[in-house]
Amino acid sequence: MRASDSIAKCPNDARPMVPFARRKAGQGWTIALLGCAYCNHDHVIAVASDESGNSRFVGWWHRDPVSGEYILTREDENNPPGWLELTCSALPQQRKSNPN
Repeated sequence: MRASDSIAKCPNDARPMVPFARRKAGQGWTIALLGCAYCNHDHVIAVASDESGNSRFVGWWHRDPVSGEYILTREDENNPPGWLELTCSALPQQRKSNPN
């Protein structure tokens, strides 16, 4: 997967979701997080790919508008141990609002 590859459309505005973060998952797999920069990454998809070009869905998150936290909406039931945790560590951090 190249940096410019898009594999999904944003559910908010149908713009292409593109990779913004990557994590090495071991055994030749890399997990890419894709999001829509125009929607401030309110929806994030994680896709793993290996050195041979094989790819697989890992999970889909959306940001709760009230808490700002990401909520796992869907996941592949066959994810290897630790993949969801690794992916969560790459999710954009919640922005703190400035009270002033």
